[in-house]
Amino acid sequence: MQHPTLAWLVVISLSLILRATNTAVIDDSSNEFDCSTPQVLRLTWPENSNFRDPRFIDANSRQATSLLYADGLVRRGLHGTPELSLAESYTVSDDLKTYIFKIRERARWSDGKDITAMDIERNWTSFLESDAGAKCRYLFETARSASATGLNPRERLMITALDKKTLRVTLKKRIDDFLWLLCSPNFMLFKDYDEPHILYGPGPQSPVSGPFIYTKKSSKMHCLEKNHSYWDAENVKLDRIEIRMQQSSRFTLPLFINDEIDFVSYPFGEIDYFALKKSDTSQKSVLIHTEQAQICFWLELNTEDPLLKNIHLRKALSLAMNRSDLSLKMGAHKFKPAITFLPAKAQINPRYFTLNALPQQAAEFLDKAVSELDLPKSTIELEILTTPKEVSPSLSTLIAESLEESLGIKISIREVGHKEYLQRISEKKFQIAHFHWAGYSADPLCFLSLFRHTKPNIYYSNYTSWHNLNYIELLERAQQSNSEETRTKLFSEAERILLDEMPIIPLLECRTDWLQNPQLKNFVINEPNMIDFKWSYFD
Repeated sequence: MQHPTLAWLVVISLSLILRATNTAVIDDSSNEFDCSTPQVLRLTWPENSNFRDPRFIDANSRQATSLLYADGLVRRGLHGTPELSLAESYTVSDDLKTYIFKIRERARWSDGKDITAMDIERNWTSFLESDAGAKCRYLFETARSASATGLNPRERLMITALDKKTLRVTLKKRIDDFLWLLCSPNFMLFKDYDEPHILYGPGPQSPVSGPFIYTKKSSKMHCLEKNHSYWDAENVKLDRIEIRMQQSSRFTLPLFINDEIDFVSYPFGEIDYFALKKSDTSQKSVLIHTEQAQICFWLELNTEDPLLKNIHLRKALSLAMNRSDLSLKMGAHKFKPAITFLPAKAQINPRYFTLNALPQQAAEFLDKAVSELDLPKSTIELEILTTPKEVSPSLSTLIAESLEESLGIKISIREVGHKEYLQRISEKKFQIAHFHWAGYSADPLCFLSLFRHTKPNIYYSNYTSWHNLNYIELLERAQQSNSEETRTKLFSEAERILLDEMPIIPLLECRTDWLQNPQLKNFVINEPNMIDFKWSYFD
């Protein structure tokens, strides 16, 4: 089968496509779908990354392929907002704590068997009982389960199949962006719900719930074809998806330039900007698209540390940070300086931080800290904990250089393996550590809730040991309010508390960037790094 040919200009150009929504939708409604055009999408994937069952992992990059073969009660649609998918309807109680979902009669596994409420109940229970589900398990627990032990999952979690096609979900607390949460691959439907230690996703013989089904899986190539049993099969235009396994992302760009793949964006390959500048692009243009993402990078400060318990030292570090310089050196095409904690799409407060360092004010706060700690400035030494699995090693070096230059104190870097990194931050054996968060919605609560609790396994991460009762109360009141104006005011006050007390130092926001075959239409780039090709086609 011959793939659509490309007629591109002889030019390298950079296109910054910035939208106010939290989803990039590549759509050309002026062109009608032509069924005579070959509908084969060619992608690439890291060779050493397993296609794991997304219920049991907490890594967005490994969950990305699940949108190809799995579906949920709701799914983000072409406009990026939650839309009914396996569910045909739902009702919600006045207190927004009880949801009743009706599952479509047409909802079937790829082997033709009905998808039932019992399937979903078992799926969700297995996820919420896993390590990956710990971050949101408490949202579904009964009031008595917090202190009770020895209860089986159905007694702990308020997820109940009322009949074959009706599911009731009762929340401990209302979640305003609950439908957004259900769009996560963690809540999509997978057949092997009785195997909690699955290492790989579905194989060619495994029934699936989504738009495509596996037909081939090898070390070099994964192939999927349209699932004709899928409830929405009439809106799935692609016939086949071929995913080439690649040893390194440095091979991705040549494949794209040579018209061997149709799309490049993490985790389906990465754009190597250094190689792009050096590459021979005389045969076609390379148009780079970018979209503001909800991925934030910050430093967490251990407020139990003898030095960092001092708020003036924490403020000195933040004011000495040159965020504009960090953005330029990390790549302004990819990283934007953070001016508040919340990302641009969830932003409610005006600028809190300056783009450049404020060395004079930073020095004044450092002098206060030195006086309160009763220590010579020369004895203050701090260490940044980092891991090679993140972008943080190079970022750590830039931060250390910036702080040493502005404050004149020694900043060292400890690079450890990912397992040791997690152990050290859990045991509070660190001073400064890198973190990032990719929000599943643009609701400020999705970000501010990270610091509501001091137990990191409850809701992702707060390893700072920082705790503020007023902050918690503001978030609780915002969560209970039905007024958008009131919620915004409460969130604004909460963010000011977080930034004034400075247990964290916001650094950068990350953009999503991608390359695409210009004939590829109707793919959706959701947060975070979740690319949906359900509606895609080539014109």
